Amino acid sequence: MGGPGERGIVGFQLCYDKSRHERVLYWRESTGYTHHGIDGGDGWPGANMTPIMVAGGVLPLPVVLAKFDASAEDMEPRLRDFIRGRLCDYGMYLSRVFRLVRFCST
Repeated sequence: MGGPGERGIVGFQLCYDKSRHERVLYWRESTGYTHHGIDGGDGWPGANMTPIMVAGGVLPLPVVLAKFDASAEDMEPRLRDFIRGRLCDYGMYLSRVFRLVRFCST
């Protein structure tokens, strides 16, 4: 997590709902957030194509936060807090743009 002379975290991908309709929230320090679905590329038998990112719709933030909190217990605390903070920042964006209820308390 960025000590002297290090840049720190410059991006992450958080994948979820892998067993049904896999999606990914992608954050980069330089460009911000993107949210995509994953087309696994195996829709046709024998095709076995490369997975690609497609439009992902609105992030189900309450579900993603709950699953992240439950699965991130053993993660290094500063990293966990950083990622959770970015999730909450994205939630603030969603609440402004789509007038959704806020999911994180600050």
